[in-house]
Amino acid sequence: MTVVGLLAAGCGSTGTKAAPTTTVARTGAGTTASSHGPFAVGVRTETFTDTSRKTPANGSVPEKPGRTLETIIEYPAQGTPDPNVEKSRAAAASGKFPVTVFVHGFSAHASNPYLHPWAAAGFIAVAITFPLTNADTPGGATRSDTVNEPADVRFVLSQLAHLPAQDADLQPIIDAGRVGLMGQSLGAMVVFDLGFNSQYQDPRIKAVVPVSGGCIGCPPGIEDPGGTFFTGPSVPVMFIHGTADPFAPIEHSAQEYAKALAPKFFLSLIGAKHVQFGTPWEPIAAQATIDFFNRYLKHDDDALRQLAADANVSNVASLQQAPG
Repeated sequence: MTVVGLLAAGCGSTGTKAAPTTTVARTGAGTTASSHGPFAVGVRTETFTDTSRKTPANGSVPEKPGRTLETIIEYPAQGTPDPNVEKSRAAAASGKFPVTVFVHGFSAHASNPYLHPWAAAGFIAVAITFPLTNADTPGGATRSDTVNEPADVRFVLSQLAHLPAQDADLQPIIDAGRVGLMGQSLGAMVVFDLGFNSQYQDPRIKAVVPVSGGCIGCPPGIEDPGGTFFTGPSVPVMFIHGTADPFAPIEHSAQEYAKALAPKFFLSLIGAKHVQFGTPWEPIAAQATIDFFNRYLKHDDDALRQLAADANVSNVASLQQAPG
């Protein structure tokens, strides 16, 4: 079903892990088979603090002088691949790997089912816990802080190029100049701003995946943060949305897809609801993001053919594309 056909016809994310999927090793322009894995996966957690910006007061919780950003980092590691296990502080695999960042939604967690398959497929997989929109926010999560999150993502990306001493061994494998973003629900709006809004656009970002974007009843400024869209360099984008989403109707993503410049893709998950896709949709979404990032972060010329094969599943998923 095309996006045009779809037009005619509480926002958050999940911390529950699905069975990870990994891409089959293959070669393409500018890549080697080993750059695609599968790899064993290591994990570390860093806390980065941006002292140049404040965290606003939240109910009875007073303003804080900085923004503290706990960050999960999963990465290709030495050892035998295991689709279900991340090894704490494992030795890094050899190579130079692009970065993929997950941006959680409202009242959600940074842990998610995409980090492990991304790292196993040869990416530095990063997820940030945002100060006032995560599920464990003191005083309760608040949507109004979403406007501060594009700067949080940019700050963490800069920190990845200057890791503290205890993680200096990871520095050689991180390519912080090749970045892909995926955001769910309110997080979809954050990554959309970073990829396409003149006020936030970051040249390090080479590919963007907004998932289940849009939000009914959001306060002013969340969906219209200022700036102009699609006036800068074209950045590849892949929208992912469930056709039965009751919180953020698929029409929102379809409208943004229509405005976006090529290369652009739209993955419809037929019958799926809001971000907590589960089986059979979540493994398809995970593999589709790997194919998409392989093409635009690793320059794998075969990846779009693989994306079409992985993202078109009868009665489950359908891909529309304008690859440019």
